[in-house]
Amino acid sequence: MSEAPFDLAIIGGGIGGYTAALRAARRGMRVLLAEREHLGGVCLNAGCIPTKTMLHDAKLYRDAASGAYGMAFDGLRPDYAKLLARKTSVVTGLRDGLRGVLESAGVHLVAGTARLTAPDTLVVTASEGSQRFASRSVLVASGSRPIRFRVPGADLPGVLDTTAILSRPVLPRQLVIIGASVSGMEFACLFQALGAQVTVLDREFFIREADQQLAKRLQTRLRQSGMVIRIGVEVECIERAGDALRVTYSERGETSGAEGDAVLVAIGRVPESSSLGLAELGAAYNGPTIAVDAQLRTTLPGVYAAGDCIGGMMLAHVAGYESDVALRNILGEPTAADYRVVPACVYTLPEIAGVGLNEAQAKARGIAHRVTRYPLSANGRVQSLGEPEGQIRLLADEAGVLIGAQLYGEGVSELVAECALAIRLGASVRDVAETIHAHPTLSEAVAEAAALHDVPRKALL
Repeated sequence: MSEAPFDLAIIGGGIGGYTAALRAARRGMRVLLAEREHLGGVCLNAGCIPTKTMLHDAKLYRDAASGAYGMAFDGLRPDYAKLLARKTSVVTGLRDGLRGVLESAGVHLVAGTARLTAPDTLVVTASEGSQRFASRSVLVASGSRPIRFRVPGADLPGVLDTTAILSRPVLPRQLVIIGASVSGMEFACLFQALGAQVTVLDREFFIREADQQLAKRLQTRLRQSGMVIRIGVEVECIERAGDALRVTYSERGETSGAEGDAVLVAIGRVPESSSLGLAELGAAYNGPTIAVDAQLRTTLPGVYAAGDCIGGMMLAHVAGYESDVALRNILGEPTAADYRVVPACVYTLPEIAGVGLNEAQAKARGIAHRVTRYPLSANGRVQSLGEPEGQIRLLADEAGVLIGAQLYGEGVSELVAECALAIRLGASVRDVAETIHAHPTLSEAVAEAAALHDVPRKALL
């Protein structure tokens, strides 16, 4: 065991873990961070960053190949090896930078699998052996893993999860995606932009997490572009069909199939929390998730948890926020987690973003509200970018206070933060409309949508 106990030991080096480690170290705490794989967790290594890097490159290729931007190329094709190499370079650079920042702050980094043997003691095991550490407080930020798909043939070569597909060396010509989830549809757009024929299958929903009015618009757009999307189907099995894989599914009592040289399973994630020693110590669970209270405390004294391992929204920025709430409570600053204003983005082509309430939620809660819709086609910057489809939709209560924003179109993931800040501060739509926005910018569309709230309803019809 180390000579002196740490003030804080953190299990998991993802965004929840490293955010807490850095902030705690800067507050003068002696911090240990244990990570069994790569610093940065899923988001940096196998999620947010690599997929957005590849999406950016895929969109560049798609736009150049379209011939609509004053460019002409003979024999233009994607160089998938270079695309993967750039993705790896971006990830490695950020990971190395993260390690440097943590080490400079004095965080003690330990590689290996961590397990609690007591609320104030953890053992970290690596190939070279085990180390035991004592700590006054513990934060569990162990993340999540892809849900295993359990149908016949799901273990065949070429059936990949959202982590494995990022390292597949060959660009698929035909790709079948099981799961019209956020990650499933981002991959669908990525590979379609690179020229693949994409088929998406889902049992129930098309991007369940998104505003369904905007999700329907996106679904229509993608179908018009040639993507095959089947919602309400039951996948029965996956089989080898020559050089391809065939996914057999039933739809309204009829059996059909879709073939691809790869199959991506994107049906969600499950908390990574079963091998931490918590259950053996008596910690409470809610199914697979670690049970916590509003202060992110587990039922073990001095042990907190944050991020995907406690369920909830399973978003990287939520994990970072939760780890900050946990740290404040560890430091004796009573803080309860508040999820009323959480922006969410879907990085499809085009994007969907939202924060606060949508129309269905406002109606369900009995909140009187007014909605305005501003078409992105009226925005000069959007037109200059060549992506005119989209909409900004703002909801305000009877007093004119902004309570929700739903956005669809080019670059809307960069616009949702303004809406989130306005909602959090209790700003009115007039406050947003009267704030000078630079011209020409995408952000002007938010101000224009806000200004419509002062227009009589009849004038908007």
